[in-house]
Amino acid sequence: GFVAGRGGQMYECACLLDYALKKKGVRDKFEIHLFSPNIEPGETGAITDSLLERGIILDYGYEPAEFVEGGMLDADGSFRKADLILFTPGITAPEWVRKSCLPVSAGGHIDVDKFGRVKGLDNVFAAGDCSNHENPPPWVPHQAHMAQLRSAAAAKNMQAVLKGRKPSHTYRFELSCILNMENDALWLHAASDGKPPFWNIFPRHSKKLVTVKDMFERLYLFYLRYL
Repeated sequence: GFVAGRGGQMYECACLLDYALKKKGVRDKFEIHLFSPNIEPGETGAITDSLLERGIILDYGYEPAEFVEGGMLDADGSFRKADLILFTPGITAPEWVRKSCLPVSAGGHIDVDKFGRVKGLDNVFAAGDCSNHENPPPWVPHQAHMAQLRSAAAAKNMQAVLKGRKPSHTYRFELSCILNMENDALWLHAASDGKPPFWNIFPRHSKKLVTVKDMFERLYLFYLRYL
């Protein structure tokens, strides 16, 4: 069987594996499990419903003790066989940060305030994967679009400090991504200000979102390369 664990991208991988195996006509020969130690057993929602519709086995609340050849070991030493394991670990700051003078949060990130200022240090800012959020909701990510919002606020605050002003720019907490399942798609969105993505002009559940996601990716790559 196949095992996918932890992280939003693993939902997508599990669904794409299901689609690919069905296309080859061998889906009934495999089990697909999705585990996440951060999700309580019995969790409900659009993603959970989509996984269950595809016959994906949900091991919410489970965390392997160790990955070994041919599978995983549980905390009690029992062995779980798997043909393929996909896993994304939690994001933390690099090891050199934890050995430096920079303050580190309980989660292993550079400890910053809501303006992106590193706590306890003057005129030092951090944003993105390496730094924590101040009082975040449990669903907020560190990377991708969220890192953009944080970096924009930190850059404006750095500019303000250089001009002798106090930092005042903050950012909204937002999670927004399209889950591509090849034959279907979901737009997952949550924001601290309650605003919908793109004024709700796109559907939240439609195969058309696969094309929308491809369009956004192309636009984003163009932006990074040329603007």
